[in-house]
Amino acid sequence: MFTKVRLFWQTSFDPAHLAHGNHVKIIRLYVPICFKSPTGWSHAFNAIIDLGSPLTVLPKKIWQNIDVLANLSEPVLLGGIGKGVLMARLARIQFVFLDTRKEVVELIIKAYLAEDDTVPLLLGIEDLITQTRLICDYPKSKAFLQLS
Repeated sequence: MFTKVRLFWQTSFDPAHLAHGNHVKIIRLYVPICFKSPTGWSHAFNAIIDLGSPLTVLPKKIWQNIDVLANLSEPVLLGGIGKGVLMARLARIQFVFLDTRKEVVELIIKAYLAEDDTVPLLLGIEDLITQTRLICDYPKSKAFLQLS
């Protein structure tokens, strides 16, 4: 038996190119998640599934209110995000998906805790694909995670 977690597509056009008559799609794949906090579970956040990011990245406004299971590093410099670089430390955190039957599916993953809020909530691919199966069909507007 497996659990299916529905994902959501959001498509827009890049305004910089649209101004010149070029239709360049910005396609994002989202999943709602909640984090373990000192008082239970946080409210839901829409995380961007980022197939180009090896690890999850949390902005400070999120991680400062959740339980950090373990700090795994001192702050390090991350490049290629937002305006170029940011400082973040590696940690182990816990979060949940809610599947279509409202079952709670918990995962413990590694995540970078950004020292500011300049980065969106990015769900990185390493812990995601090693613990789930990602199924995407953009033309049919369907996507889901399959968990054993």
